[in-house]
Amino acid sequence: MMSKKIKLLLYVPFIMILCYSVLLLRRYNSFSKLLAIHEYSNKIDSFGNIILLLLPIVLNLFFVIFVWRLIKSPDKLIANYIVRVENEPKLYYNVQLTLVVLSIFFTVITTILLFAGFV
Repeated sequence: MMSKKIKLLLYVPFIMILCYSVLLLRRYNSFSKLLAIHEYSNKIDSFGNIILLLLPIVLNLFFVIFVWRLIKSPDKLIANYIVRVENEPKLYYNVQLTLVVLSIFFTVITTILLFAGFV
């Protein structure tokens, strides 16, 4: 039982993933086949395949789908706590809202990290 507000907020990470996937795929052919990988310095530490650009998208999709499944049934997260019947809907709403905000935050951070080297 998700509220309409939670459902609308949950679409935000999916739309963000779709937008930066389209942007990345449009520019995919302009990248070289080997990408420089920087770890903790400004020097090139190693080289990686161009397919590594798709890894953050896949990781983000797995995370958002996992959060979506938890939002659909928040009682799995609250199973160890004793919840009063009158507080149950408010607690479920708060857990769902927290998970949606976490999902949006994770998507924004992943997007920033993915496109930090292209700007």
